Amino acid sequence: MYAYNRVAATDQYLLETIRVLSAIPEETGMLAVGHADRVAELSFGVARELGLSPEDASRCSSPLTCTTSVLSPSTAWPPSRDS
Repeated sequence: MYAYNRVAATDQYLLETIRVLSAIPEETGMLAVGHADRVAELSFGVARELGLSPEDASRCSSPLTCTTSVLSPSTAWPPSRDS
């Protein structure tokens, strides 16, 4: 039971980390507030339409996709006027 609890706690920490990372572009003004949640909701719907189970669709609909603007600022929107 100890190992199961450790895995569950690790999963929770990872989910919280993803939420924090996805909030960075919104908090810095790079993306509209709520963007990560909207993308996650839409991707969940697409995954369900493609026949994935709710559990698998939840895994595919992570707000982590919105962290790309943090990881690669050159692709952030709006583009810099210096380019």
